[in-house]
Amino acid sequence: MINFFEGVHYWNSVIFVCFCEMDSTLLGFSQLNTTLALFCGHALSALRHSSIIDTYVLYDTLLVRKAKLCGLVVAKELKHKFAMYALDDGTGVVPCLLFCSQEQETIRLGDLVVVKGRLSEYQGTRQIVVDVIERVFDRNHESAWWLQVIQLHNGFYSKPLMLPDHLSPDIIAAKTMESNQIQDSMSELLVETEEVRRKKLQEAIQQYSSLEKLDIGAFTLVVKAYLEFHQFTMIEFDMVAGDPVLLELAEALHRQIRKLDDRMPINPVQTRMYFSTAFRTLAKQGFMFIIEMADTQVDAYELIRHDLNLGDAVLNAVRKCSGGAWKEFADSGVPYDMVGLIVRERTVFRNVSNLQIQRSLKLLQTQSLIIEVLPKHFKVL
Repeated sequence: MINFFEGVHYWNSVIFVCFCEMDSTLLGFSQLNTTLALFCGHALSALRHSSIIDTYVLYDTLLVRKAKLCGLVVAKELKHKFAMYALDDGTGVVPCLLFCSQEQETIRLGDLVVVKGRLSEYQGTRQIVVDVIERVFDRNHESAWWLQVIQLHNGFYSKPLMLPDHLSPDIIAAKTMESNQIQDSMSELLVETEEVRRKKLQEAIQQYSSLEKLDIGAFTLVVKAYLEFHQFTMIEFDMVAGDPVLLELAEALHRQIRKLDDRMPINPVQTRMYFSTAFRTLAKQGFMFIIEMADTQVDAYELIRHDLNLGDAVLNAVRKCSGGAWKEFADSGVPYDMVGLIVRERTVFRNVSNLQIQRSLKLLQTQSLIIEVLPKHFKVL
């Protein structure tokens, strides 16, 4: 794997935010869909948000999920299904993960590139999951990029958020009421605090341990609570199957099923069978899907969430049905059933439930990306 530089000192946070005439709650939520211009150092030093999944914070209030970076490719590692680059702009070195793409064959060491993607963490390392990577042939672009970010920093980012003076208290009150009306939709994107998630995991373990007759269904619920507690984006099977607490629970299940004495040793292969069953069950429930890795010895999974992948899939389904062979939906909107069919065309989403798709559609409306033109008929804005 690539060894990235450590011990780099970073500048203060710099991000780009489009100004909107709305209250701070709505503005904060809109930032989740804005691609923010960052230096590498800012991407590395941003703090993880305490309640919004896969979201980071700069300036204590500005939310960062998607970022745009510019720098030199100083390291490169190609695999069958993905490529890993190290992007250096002088303020830090950021790992950039690009899944299957022809671009990985054209990017070379020393190239100046622009990267757009989503901030994430994998095994404690901050990285960018790349949506777009483009080579830049004009060497002046890097200097212009620095000047642009610094100018935006000095002119906008360092200043506190202020509402325009012409907004009257009545208008502000109306917008606050509108914010409260969509609060239920926004709350679906929020996750519980770490303390709440820990309590749920402990309750799941206690409930499992108190059962007179253990079963694989109860064990699966514990595994699910474990994954939700740790908020994994990408999950390695061996890491979960090797957790001491879960391993002890799996051994207890095996001893009860096989009626083994507590003193008899258990082959690890036997306990892995229960983890495999739990993972398959969660995949069938639309909770996650398996990722094809170049290393066939590694089993990796990705959670299915609106902010990670499902939201984009639903939005793309609405877009797809709004043109081409489905032009009749351009004005009347795409039926909900059609959206579900298009989403489930992709193998990774074939087990996604109607409830998950409905939730994503509701959140996309909240994010002002689609509208419901007729009951259960949606159109891209």
